[in-house]
Amino acid sequence: MRNSKHYEHQRRDTIAKKGYDVEEIRAQFPILKELVHGKPLVYFDNAATSQKPRRVIKAESAYYATINANVHRGVHTLSTKATEAQEAARETIREHINAKHAHEVIFTSGTTASINLAAPVWVSCC
Repeated sequence: MRNSKHYEHQRRDTIAKKGYDVEEIRAQFPILKELVHGKPLVYFDNAATSQKPRRVIKAESAYYATINANVHRGVHTLSTKATEAQEAARETIREHINAKHAHEVIFTSGTTASINLAAPVWVSCC
């Protein structure tokens, strides 16, 4: 299990030593190789759709090619594997954000669904 304080310290050290190499970061996103009006694509509409780095595209492709099924809804092999993969991702995220319990990590379909889920809490407490 990763210690999130150690991870954060390690991340800051890496950034401080290396800095942000914009071209290295852009190279991770295949779509940013596209040209628009003869110039490299610059994408600012991340609130609507975030572009994906190559490793995410590869992971999603592997998921869809090997275990794509409804999560927590079946007892067949693919559903079980998909559920295990989702729960492993939930645990990884829990560790990364230092949540106390995995059930505190909630997956939604996107930003709007997340805001709609959290808004009633904000309204009632403030």
